[in-house]
Amino acid sequence: MTVRIDLNGLLAAAVGADGLTADDLAGLAAVDHLIVFDDDTPRALIAALGPDVLVKGADWAEGDIIGRDETLARGGRVERIDFVPDVSTSDIIRRIRGG
Repeated sequence: MTVRIDLNGLLAAAVGADGLTADDLAGLAAVDHLIVFDDDTPRALIAALGPDVLVKGADWAEGDIIGRDETLARGGRVERIDFVPDVSTSDIIRRIRGG
């Protein structure tokens, strides 16, 4: 079973590869909601949810942010934020893996 999770695609690799499941991730204290989807990108999900603000890391070029056009078309905004040390997706995966 393949589970895709929208955290830069990195958690998708962690799920299944290390025996993690969506239930494992949903059980983390920091996770309020978890949506599993089959698409290669979260574009349709973002369009359906219609966020007022779509946030990605500053390493993404604004034009490359998936869901950007859909968010702007609804009158929302797209924010690119700086990285916070030790709070990257890669670091979270490392901690989940126990490394």
